[in-house]
Amino acid sequence: MFASLLLTGCKRASALSLRLPSALAQSSPSFVPQRSFGVFSSIKENLANRAEEKKQKTMDEGFKEMLQKLASYDTFSMKEYKEVFIWLSEKSGANGWKSHIPGVGKMEEVKEMKKYVSILNAMTPLQLAKPQTIKSPDRQKLAQDTKLTVEYVNKVLRMYDQQLVMYKWVHMRKQNSKPIPTTVAEMKDMMSRDHSGITMKDMMKLNPQQSRYQSTRQKIRM
Repeated sequence: MFASLLLTGCKRASALSLRLPSALAQSSPSFVPQRSFGVFSSIKENLANRAEEKKQKTMDEGFKEMLQKLASYDTFSMKEYKEVFIWLSEKSGANGWKSHIPGVGKMEEVKEMKKYVSILNAMTPLQLAKPQTIKSPDRQKLAQDTKLTVEYVNKVLRMYDQQLVMYKWVHMRKQNSKPIPTTVAEMKDMMSRDHSGITMKDMMKLNPQQSRYQSTRQKIRM
C-alpha cells in the first residue's frame, strides 16, 4: 500500500513540475520538487524502518523458537544438530518448497546453507551420533562426497560446537527452572551473568576470534 502511494506521488510530482509556467520554474526552480520529494523521502524512510522492524521481529521469533527447540532435547549430538539446522534452513528457504521459488534459491545465504545441509546428509549414523570420531580422513571423504572443500566440513563441525555450547547453557537453565531468553540480546545479557553448564573453553568456542587473540597474547608472554 505504501509502495503504491510512493510511486503514485512521484508520478504526480513529475507531472506537476512539467505544467509549471516557465517564469515560475526560472524564479523558483527547486521549490515544488524539494517539497514534494521531501514528503516522499519521509514515506520511503518510514517504509524502510518498518521493514527493518519486521525483519528484526522475524529474527527474534525464529531465535526464540530455536532456543525452545534446543531446550527440548535430552542430549545434543550431531544428529540433533542436523535436525535443528535443516529446520532452520526450511524456515529460511534453503530447503523444502521455498527453495523452488524463483530468486529464493539463488540467494547467497541460501546457497551456503544448502552446502552445509549436503555435508550433514553425507555423514554416517556413527558420525552423527559421535561427531568426535570424525577425523581428518573422514573430513576429506565428506568433502569429496559433497564436492566441497574440507574447510566447509570444518565449518559445519565448528558450528556444531557452538550450538552444543548454547544447548548446554539453555538445558541447564531449563533444569534450574530459569527463564529462557527470547532474543539474542537477552541471551548475551543472561550468559554474561550466568555461566551455568558451560566452561571457559566453551565460552571461547562462541567467540573464536577472542580465543585466538588470547592464545596469541599467551605466546607473546612466554
